[in-house]
Amino acid sequence: MTYTPGMDDAINANLGKNILRFRKLRQWTQRDLGDFIQVDHSMVARWENGKVFPRAKTIQKIADALEVTVDDLLTEGGGAGVSRIQDPELVELLSQIPILEPNEVDALKTVLSGMLTRHQLRKMMSKAG
Repeated sequence: MTYTPGMDDAINANLGKNILRFRKLRQWTQRDLGDFIQVDHSMVARWENGKVFPRAKTIQKIADALEVTVDDLLTEGGGAGVSRIQDPELVELLSQIPILEPNEVDALKTVLSGMLTRHQLRKMMSKAG
């Protein structure tokens, strides 16, 4: 669906910002996301810029690819999925991140990013195979 005046501007803006944020969290390019959900990367750019609002089915594909919920994509500051963590020990550990030194937070980001990248590569390889 193309953006039209009268469409809920907040939802449209949230969607674009959240697609961009979750894509960057995974260190994906617009081309990576587009390839994963089988659309041209220019369409990803148009979503992120709020020029086009994707169909509901496409929003679900985006959410699946980025491993978030549709609500995460549509709501302001969409949750990064932390609220869905079922492991109480992990939730407790994550709550302690603010006490870490900046270089320790950077190290944690590097480790998590590497794990997520590896997971995404395995997922992409299994879909390709």
